[in-house]
Amino acid sequence: MSITTVKAIRTLLLGSALQTVKSLLLFLSWNSPVLSCKAVNNSKCESAPFVPGHNLIGEGFDVITLRRKGAYLIDVATYRKPDGTCTLCTNRNQNKTLQKLPASVVDWRAISQCKTDISSSAHTTVRYSIAGLNIKAISTSVGIGGTHSMAYAFATKKTKEDHYSFSTHTVTCTHYRLAGPSPTSEKQPHTIILPPPNFHVFHKCL
Repeated sequence: MSITTVKAIRTLLLGSALQTVKSLLLFLSWNSPVLSCKAVNNSKCESAPFVPGHNLIGEGFDVITLRRKGAYLIDVATYRKPDGTCTLCTNRNQNKTLQKLPASVVDWRAISQCKTDISSSAHTTVRYSIAGLNIKAISTSVGIGGTHSMAYAFATKKTKEDHYSFSTHTVTCTHYRLAGPSPTSEKQPHTIILPPPNFHVFHKCL
């Protein structure tokens, strides 16, 4: 193999490596939620709308009815940080509109990140029982949600039939990461109740 051929192969390999690096950087810049957001300190903070679903992160969730409560334990209304800046993100799903984040949010993803695994469970009801449990004391460990959820009501209704089989499927998606510690909402000033100064571990609750 001649020296010229070796140099040509090295040049080709180097060019391929550089092209791979460029493609990787382009991919990261396009998909990274961090690079699509920036801190600004101007009137754009006031005029920019919040990102879609910004209030979902701070709202309370009833684990019994599996419904949103409308009470916010995390401040999702404040968007100015202590240094006076706010975070604006480019939403490429809405014509690259600049939208702001609450100060309690670290970053926001335009594309939801969902787990590829789907959690499924099968249930068989025999008259007055679900998977061997008495209908009068159905345990949430069966995997059908809270005792007042739609899934639970459906399962309870089907227990009155002689035999019925159904399945539940769950997909988990992540939309946000929270900054810590998250500022508590002013609408919940008495959410956390501390014991009195003279409280002792041996005292009993009345």
